[in-house]
Amino acid sequence: MHRRTSSRTRPIWLLVASFSAGCGILVPYPSSESNATQPPPQTAQATPPAPPAPPPAPPQNTPAVETSKSEFEHSAEEREAFIAENTQGYVKEGPPISRKLDGFTPSRHKVRRGKCYMMIVRLESGASFSPHAKKGLSFFFKENGVGGSGGPGVHGPGGVGSLGCPQKSGESEFDLHAIWGSADDDTHLHDLGTGPLTLQLMSKPVSEKELRGQAADVEEQHVKSCKFQYKRCLEGEHDPGGVTCADEYQRCMR
Repeated sequence: MHRRTSSRTRPIWLLVASFSAGCGILVPYPSSESNATQPPPQTAQATPPAPPAPPPAPPQNTPAVETSKSEFEHSAEEREAFIAENTQGYVKEGPPISRKLDGFTPSRHKVRRGKCYMMIVRLESGASFSPHAKKGLSFFFKENGVGGSGGPGVHGPGGVGSLGCPQKSGESEFDLHAIWGSADDDTHLHDLGTGPLTLQLMSKPVSEKELRGQAADVEEQHVKSCKFQYKRCLEGEHDPGGVTCADEYQRCMR
């Protein structure tokens, strides 16, 4: 007698006799094939991590970052562009004036109410500022006895400075000052350099309304300055020079 079994288990049939019953029966006996240990299932091995990506390549032909220049390091072409930018609307006022850096003397000009003035400075071929001047150079003007510095100032071999807008007609003086250390020793104010230069006065019209506004601004700043000095005097931080703080304040406000 045969029995159909699966292809994986094929039992061996043994005849077992029963002598008391006079008969025998078949019983299955497992084969070694059916008891064979099945291999464990294959597990997927973890994929190793990908190596880190290389750093990006540096960009090609990247322009170098330009560092800021000293005001004395600009070229003559850059000076001219600077002058053109800062004198828009201005016209020449009289002929150019020749000077030398060594032995420089101030230039004097007739000015009148109703105009604003700028002075152009151009160093000529072979001229150069001194090391002392390159530590600090001021475009200085004095109008009707009152002086001050006017910008924007030096830009390479020259530059441009404002003489302001006079509140009344009179005379203005233009000068170049090497101001480094001048608070303690002003004997080097004209240690400017060597070589020729030219000065060109420029002017443009200004309205009466603008002049009144400028006068109000100047007066406001003057009053603030007098009050600040008076406060310092009262607090003992300023010596009025032999007069009372009130007397000095009254003189300042005149």
